[in-house]
Amino acid sequence: DALYPPFEFVDENGEFSGMASDYVRLISERLGITMEVISGLPWLDVLDGVENREIDVLPSISATAEREPHMNFTRPHIAFPLVIVTREDHPFVSGLENFKGKKVALMTGYGATSLVKAKHPAIKRAMFEGPLQALQSVAVGDADATVLTLAVATYLIKKHNINNLKVAASANIELPGLSFGVREDWPEFI
Repeated sequence: DALYPPFEFVDENGEFSGMASDYVRLISERLGITMEVISGLPWLDVLDGVENREIDVLPSISATAEREPHMNFTRPHIAFPLVIVTREDHPFVSGLENFKGKKVALMTGYGATSLVKAKHPAIKRAMFEGPLQALQSVAVGDADATVLTLAVATYLIKKHNINNLKVAASANIELPGLSFGVREDWPEFI
């Protein structure tokens, strides 16, 4: 997912970067294999690629019930909590229940999105391709909040100088940490 820093992204030179790229490099060296990076695909196309066996491995993905029929997952290699991000001037919130009837920016195909939809159906959703677009929608007032992994939110807010946002509260949603996901017909690779 080229839009998910600091875990994985494409840097200024067009190179696969982030924590996931380090894991891929180490595993490739230890197994004596070469993993070819496929870049430039929207996240939903990446998920479809694994389901269709056109993509073999994803280095940073959360295991969800929707993904389990198409992927095997390693134990999580890193975990960060999901948080609610609002504008600085937004009143105090204690959790997602405070956003009933309000618009929350979410990312298409992300694990957190399906959990927010299931646990908080009264929230209005504005869907975006990636977390930066979701944060920007909150910053300009098009959405009341977004739900992101703490590391992604703080990285993007700092990198893009989005100074009018704050981490407002925990999302109180349990999402497994990030794992390697491998196409379902390659269980040996796990």
